[in-house]
Amino acid sequence: MATICSGTTCAFSTGPVRYRKNLRVSRTLGTLALCAGLVTLGACDRSHKTQTPAFDFQRLGADGTPYAGNGDFTTQPWSCVADRHTGLVWEVKTAQPGLRSKDNTYTWFNPDSKLNVGNAGTPNGGKCSGSHCDTTSYVEAVNRQGLCGQNDWRLPTQKELSTLNDPRIAYPGPTLDTQFFPEVQAAQYWTGVAYAAHYAGAWAWSFDYGYDRVDWKKTSKYLRLVRGTLAIKVKDPDD
Repeated sequence: MATICSGTTCAFSTGPVRYRKNLRVSRTLGTLALCAGLVTLGACDRSHKTQTPAFDFQRLGADGTPYAGNGDFTTQPWSCVADRHTGLVWEVKTAQPGLRSKDNTYTWFNPDSKLNVGNAGTPNGGKCSGSHCDTTSYVEAVNRQGLCGQNDWRLPTQKELSTLNDPRIAYPGPTLDTQFFPEVQAAQYWTGVAYAAHYAGAWAWSFDYGYDRVDWKKTSKYLRLVRGTLAIKVKDPDD
């Protein structure tokens, strides 16, 4: 199969694919793409651009107030994490089965034609409990529950998820602070952003390598919801 790459954009017969600079191998939109040639040219090496990230995390209890437990997630878990640096508040998954279990997966689904670029995605195609197993159903269920006393939870963007990413952590990850997110999977998490160049794709963030990528909306992935407004300027993850 022919592959044409320019910078970090590669075109295949299945459609264009965007790569993070540190990506070595990625299966995107059903195509296995090897980045070895780009590594030779330095296009896949981000080591010279790695900067110390800024985090200011605070654990929150189930009612949204500052966590007052002993810091042991197993015996006294917290429900959310506020990042005082970015202004965002993040969902923390539970270790037990249920609506917010760390093991639940979801397909990308959004019936809003203004946001889905002509393809709503796949409803109820993941493996979960407590709701239908797609992104929209999960957001609605968490907001009905009132996680951390709030009902304005949503899917994050790539930029928002990138603020959790710690580029100092190498593969296999997970590439974020497990002292605050002990339930994280070293795997891919959906964003709420559809891929404009391919109607059947949407953006995700991979917490094993620490990059964003595109995949089929019908693919099951993990979720981490967010609320609030990003208070800082964040560089585009693809720059």
